[in-house]
Amino acid sequence: MPRPRSSLAILLVLAGCSQPWKSDPNVSRPGLPVSGSVLARNIAGLMADLDERIAKGAVKASEKDALVADYLNRELAGIDPKRIRDDECWQFGDAYRLKGDWKTAKGLYERAVTSAKNEDRSVNDRLRLARAMAHFGENQAAIKTVRSTFTANPSNKAPILMAVLYEIVPEAKGDGKEFAKLLVDAVVQHQETIVDPETPEGAAFLETRFVHVRAALLLAASLYAKAGDQVTARTVVERAERLSGEVARI
Repeated sequence: MPRPRSSLAILLVLAGCSQPWKSDPNVSRPGLPVSGSVLARNIAGLMADLDERIAKGAVKASEKDALVADYLNRELAGIDPKRIRDDECWQFGDAYRLKGDWKTAKGLYERAVTSAKNEDRSVNDRLRLARAMAHFGENQAAIKTVRSTFTANPSNKAPILMAVLYEIVPEAKGDGKEFAKLLVDAVVQHQETIVDPETPEGAAFLETRFVHVRAALLLAASLYAKAGDQVTARTVVERAERLSGEVARI
């Protein structure tokens, strides 16, 4: 079994490009290496750089998670999670999750949910918490937490299906039929979402809406089939096929 890369190994890998990725040098409070926003930017920068190096063959795709975790082990060393500000809990929660410390991440997401200052933040933080719950096998709590976002204003519903489809359901084990129903219901939330088509984000949402809805319906059908409910599985597949036909006629 290959040994995990050391911090020095990460620096050597990241130095192998003419324009290597550099973390934001800003430092915040004692005991916290950077602010939550700076930490999030650093992670995004590292991810983007690694993706570029993977595309060039300089880094193996199988090494990405370990490299990110090693970087975060250094960044988060010595931090007392209790000292993290409430409004930064979601950002640090993401960092702990990426380094594999789901327990700390879940605790931070719980704090983020209880301290969210607006509905947009509340929806996103509840979805993060639901993912952590699914990771720990707390399926009913995860489903209930996702459903708690369904009452949000249509302008704040955009993250729901994406989180359920690409993060929460893949993290879950068991209760396939209930997660299948959650996917179908999340599709409805996605279709109710209101965006501004004049913005790049809104235009992108509308352009890709069909792709994600169809993927969600097909995954739901697969989960229904695996649970032995062939009738519902076929109904959901037919719904996805009708959707494909409608898009093809546009």
